[in-house]
Formats: sequence, C-alpha cells, structure tokens
Amino acid sequence: LSTLHKANFQVSPAKCSIAVEKIEFLSHIVTSDKVEPSLDKIKAIANIAPPKTLSQANKFIGKVGYYRKFIRDFAKIAAPIHKVTNKTRTKRNEFRWGQEQQDAFEKFKSILTSAPLFLDFPNRSVPFTLSTDASDLRIAGVLKQDTTDGLKICYYKSRLLNDTESRYSTTEREALAIYWCLTELRNYIGDSEITIETDHKPLVNMHKKRNYGNRRIDNWLIHLQDLIPQIIEIKYRCGIDNIGPDYLTRYETIDSDNQQQSLSAITRSVTKKAAASASSSPTVTEDHPITSTPLLKSTSILDLTLEKIKVEQDNDTDIQLIISRIHAQKKMNNYVLYNSVLFRLITKKKNDGTKSKVPYLPVSMLNTLLEAFHDHPLSGHFGVQRTLHKIRTRFWWPNMRKSIEHYISSCQQCKKFNIIRSKTPGHLKSFDPPTEVFQVLHMDFWGPVRTSSQGNRYVLVLTDNLSKYVIAKAMSNNTAKATAEFLMNEFIMIHGAPERLITDNGVHFNNTLMKTITAMMNTIHAFSASYHPQTNGQVERFNATFCTQLAKYYDENEDDWDDYLQSVVYAYNTGIHATTGFVPYELAFGRRQKSPFDSNSSNFTLTQPDTFFKHLQKIRRTILKQAQENIRHQQRLT
Repeated sequence: LSTLHKANFQVSPAKCSIAVEKIEFLSHIVTSDKVEPSLDKIKAIANIAPPKTLSQANKFIGKVGYYRKFIRDFAKIAAPIHKVTNKTRTKRNEFRWGQEQQDAFEKFKSILTSAPLFLDFPNRSVPFTLSTDASDLRIAGVLKQDTTDGLKICYYKSRLLNDTESRYSTTEREALAIYWCLTELRNYIGDSEITIETDHKPLVNMHKKRNYGNRRIDNWLIHLQDLIPQIIEIKYRCGIDNIGPDYLTRYETIDSDNQQQSLSAITRSVTKKAAASASSSPTVTEDHPITSTPLLKSTSILDLTLEKIKVEQDNDTDIQLIISRIHAQKKMNNYVLYNSVLFRLITKKKNDGTKSKVPYLPVSMLNTLLEAFHDHPLSGHFGVQRTLHKIRTRFWWPNMRKSIEHYISSCQQCKKFNIIRSKTPGHLKSFDPPTEVFQVLHMDFWGPVRTSSQGNRYVLVLTDNLSKYVIAKAMSNNTAKATAEFLMNEFIMIHGAPERLITDNGVHFNNTLMKTITAMMNTIHAFSASYHPQTNGQVERFNATFCTQLAKYYDENEDDWDDYLQSVVYAYNTGIHATTGFVPYELAFGRRQKSPFDSNSSNFTLTQPDTFFKHLQKIRRTILKQAQENIRHQQRLT
C-alpha cells in the first residue's frame, strides 16, 4: 500500500484482495506458485450439453480453448470437432455431430473435471527447456523447467497445421514448431536462457547458422534473431524420449474408457432456476460492504415479512437505540413503533404532506433485498433510479441511494453488458403526447438472432406511446401472418384497437393482411421513413434496452434467451420510466402491481364497484395529465 501511495496510485477497495493466499483473475485461480482454471468455469463447461448446431459447437471449442494452455494434446483432441466446425457460410447447413465429435467432447470434459490442471510459475533463476515436435497434421511444444523441486510444467502449446503448412517438408515442419512456440512464448520466456529439444537431428545447429539454406527457415530465423542469443543449445532427443510434444502431435486414439458422463443440463426457465439456487445471504457490515452477485435467488426463500424483519431488528443496535428512545417518550418525528416493529415515515409525493410508514430494514437483510430487487430476473438488472423507486415505497434504511449505487456499481453482469450512452447534439422533432394509453402504438421486430432452443429467432415488440408499456413475444419467424396474429391476439382482443399504429416499411408490416386488419379496426397505420429508425424511436429504444438486459441472464451454451424475455419485459413495465416519471404498468392500468417480493396483507377492504370506478378514473386522469406534462418537459430538454 505504501508503494501505491508513493506513486499517487488510487485503487477501489471493493475491487482489491489484500493478504489472501489465492485470488481469481480472468477466470483463473492464481496462488503464489501456480495458476489453475477457475472451478466455476470448469463446472460451467462440464454442464454444457452436446452441441446441436454449428454455433453451439464453436462456442464449446472456444470455451475449452480458453484453457488450452493447461490441456496436453489440445490440438489432437480438438481435431474431430474442428472437422465439423470449419465450415464456410454457404456450408453451415452441412454441420453433423457424430460419434467421433462426441468422443472428443467427452474427452475434454474428462480432462477438465478429473485431471489436476495447473501450471507452475517460472523461476527466473532457472533456464527454460522447450520441447517441440511436429507431425503431418499438428505442431506442439512444452515449456518446462528442471528445478531442485523437480520438473515444473509452465505451458502447453499445440495447434493444427493449415493446408499449406501440412505440405511442408519434415525439416520445415519441425523448424516451424520451434519458431511458432518461441514466438508464442516470447513474452513468457523474457530474457531467460533456454534449451530447445527436438527429435529432428538436422536442426541441432539451426540457431548457429547465418544461412540455413532454406528460404522459409532463414526467414523464421530473422524473426527470432532477438531470441537466438538466449538459446543455449538445440538438443536432439529421439521421439521415444521426446514424449511430451511427441504425444501432443502423434497420438491419434481418443481413449473413451474413462469418459465422464456429462452433468445434467440445468433447466433454464426462470421458475426452475430460481428454485434451484437457494442460498443464505451474507451479513453486511462496514468492513464487508454490499457487493453484487450474479446468482439468482429464489423467491420462495426470500423472507421479507414483518415477522422476519422484527427478528432482525431485535439484533440491530442502531434500530434498538431508536426503539429505546421511543419507549423513553423522546421526540422521534420520523419513526413509529407498531406491533413492536420500527417503521419510518416517508412522504409519498413531493409537495404532498401525506406520509406512509415503511419498515426500517436491518443491515443484515440488505444484501438479500438488493439481490431480489436488482439481480432477480423479475427485477431485470436495471439501474439505480429504477431499483431505488421500487424499494423506497416498501422499505427504508439510512443512505439508501448510496447503498444501491454501491451495490449496482459492483454488479459484474452490469459492468459487462451495460452500454454508455450519449445524446447526439441538436434538437429532436417532437410530437405532442397522446391523451390516452394504448391510443398510439409503436411496433417493430428485433432480430434475427441465434436460434433459441425453442426455435425462436425474433422478438416482436409493441410499445404504448404514452405509458411506455411494452408487450413482447419471441417468435420463430417474422412473416406477415405471424405479425397479424400477434397484433390481434396479444393486443386488440385484450386492450382494444389503437387509433394509430406506427411501424417501419418492412414487408411483415406493409402488406395486404395488415392493411385489411387496420382498416377493419379503424386504425391509422403510419410508416416511418425508410432508413430513418428514429421515427419509430419509442420501440427502437426499448429494443436496445431489453437486448442489454437479456444478455445479463441467458446462457449462451443453452440458447435460452427467450426463457428470460418475459421476465425482462415485466421488470421494465414495473420500473419507473425516466421520461414520464411514472411506472408504465401504473400508467396503463391505474393501479400499482403487487411485486412477488411483497408480503401478503391480512386485511382486505371491499369497495363498491361504482365507487372504485370513480376513484380509479380520478387517479387515471391525474397521473395521465402529469405524465403528459413530464413528456413535454423532457422533449423541451432535448
């Protein structure tokens, strides 16, 4: 720390690990003497089901390839998979996953889950030894050190030869193995001395000759001229002694006797995934600040009832201090004790004197609460303002905004996928907002994207201009028939016909069937200008939002993005919208939705239908008028 201080170097405590024996860095576990793959990543690879598509096969080999430096004989094992993945765009439909590929698939899983995978850190006081070899199809190398503690493996390298390289002579292929391994490991070797072992005797003096007499080899030597002074010698070892790299390039049979069965694929639907991920929440203290976790917590174990809050309040010293002052009849204007539970009085709206009481949440429950209202699929991994708005009408604790900001800033999924947006200078052409919800609708397709496990490639999105309420559906195609059925079944048959429908000029919207439906429903169908998606900006903006939020949940290996679509839409519709200042669901339906995280009320008030209708209409007129004003205000700001 003193070194950092002297250099005037600042670090974030939440991102630092100090005085630990090991840390996780870039999906690797790093200790004082070695590096190994992250166990969580290995488990994720072990859970991958056999690929059914070219995309899935490429993703599998890519994930395994990230740890290829740990895997002896990587290129050989991967060769059958590369046979079916090296397809041009026009031949993608030729993908076939056979027994040979399945054997390689299982072999990788067996190695990753059973072998002790680690690489030793180099000892700079000990020279390196690089053993290389080449075959007709592959080149490989093993970087190692012979220390007083025994032989230490520092790196495995191997790859397939391309068509041109496979036609090289034996000498050229063996020289290529030396050149490629030295080039790939240049930064690793540094300025250390190195001995090279090869099973091709003509190369033992390669580094000593200014002109080897082969144009390719001479060219490689020129590129290696900065490393040549560090080469102690090139030693000849016959193939039977050069077992490391020789095995990597020549051993062809994949042993399937010890293959480990794949772990069962985890069900990706929201309900099952939530139910399967139950775990207890950590205690939050000043020494252990709140940090986000990518795990999804089960709604069934989320205990935020008043009974649970009371138990935790009894163990919270700050809360007990306030309760003792209330018992001592000291003036505590903003707190009230009800049924032995401490509540905070909050103002419902600005410039409104009415107050409501919400439970004072103990610090021990903060992480559980924030995981539910931010990480859970029904919360959508949205930002500070949406998360704060959902929580503050239900709970209270000191420095709420600061706690939420810190939690979301530490969320790894948000860091990975959130997009930094900037507004283009200039004024937008604005239109006066509608007077009613579902009066003006915007509709657009998102996609095509990678086909999901359920066969869906598109999402059809419908957005209300005033309330910003969204209806979306995953679809396998974007035909005119599918579009018309969505409009009729998902909207018109439920909410009625809109006055105006705005879409782009795509053939799925601009066709005879859609013209017939809009004419029959007395709906004006307006088209946005070609090559100008800003005209239909309402739905385009949501498309960008839900694409980012979906990425935080779905598993690329399972192609299950459509399992999370409705959860993200729900989270969007139940969060406050920056433009209107209201929750889309509340604007659309005139009432507050009940969150799955709300406790059930034991008291119910039955109201006469006519009384309730008058009350509802009064509320709707008020909030719709305010929403219109807020939209106009935002339009003036832009």
